[in-house]
Amino acid sequence: MHVPVTVRCARRAALCLGLALLSLVLAAWSRADGPQQKLAAEGSARSAPVLVKTAPAAEAPRPLGPLIFILAVGAFFLTLFVLAFRSSMRGSRSSGPGISSVVFLLSLSALDAGAAMPALPPSPTHYVTDKAAILSAEERGALEARLAGFEDETSNQFLVYIEQKVPEGTTLEEYAAAAFKAWGVGQREKKNGLVLFVFPESRVARFEVGYGLEGTLPDALAGRILQEEILTAFKDGNYSAGIEAGVTAAITATKGEFRGKG
Repeated sequence: MHVPVTVRCARRAALCLGLALLSLVLAAWSRADGPQQKLAAEGSARSAPVLVKTAPAAEAPRPLGPLIFILAVGAFFLTLFVLAFRSSMRGSRSSGPGISSVVFLLSLSALDAGAAMPALPPSPTHYVTDKAAILSAEERGALEARLAGFEDETSNQFLVYIEQKVPEGTTLEEYAAAAFKAWGVGQREKKNGLVLFVFPESRVARFEVGYGLEGTLPDALAGRILQEEILTAFKDGNYSAGIEAGVTAAITATKGEFRGKG
């Protein structure tokens, strides 16, 4: 049975509109900020720190930003749909499909934006997370104790996160920044979190520094520590020594005492 051009155009536009709105909802929902978290210890011993919720008993309402964004973009796509439908009703064989094609391309862009960032790892339950198994049990335990003592002394929260390689579909900078934000490292009011990300197979590492520590550990100094203390040891295959040296240098820097090798 022959389907009129106007009906085909309207169907295309409606399908593209639905895909676009669905992809935007999924993208906004997946990137919504979760509750802030922090490391805490049971009793006076800090041997097994765990992440606990610090949000108040009454659950805070979800931010309106993603919803407003969805409504605004949804209105934009709805306008395109109306224009495509009106053009098809006028009998134009070129303008209707052309506009519906624009909607389809935009929906593909929205789907790509939502799927670009791979799933982030869950919030760490310890100061040291070694998914690549490059640290011995003794090395990991000593580092755990040191970072716990550093938080007890300064309230600054320092985590070490080790994963085999940077996930496909993202970059070191994007992945580290997204994980740092999602985990809510450090005290919310002080923004004093610090994470050393290490990816042995990718041969890269990176510091993510909270705003509260950028005065004593700015990007330039963090980069210098990476080059002088961490990556130099990594080139020799000595990952545990590089991580230990990087942690030592970063802690010293937050106290304003780092001098480096220069």
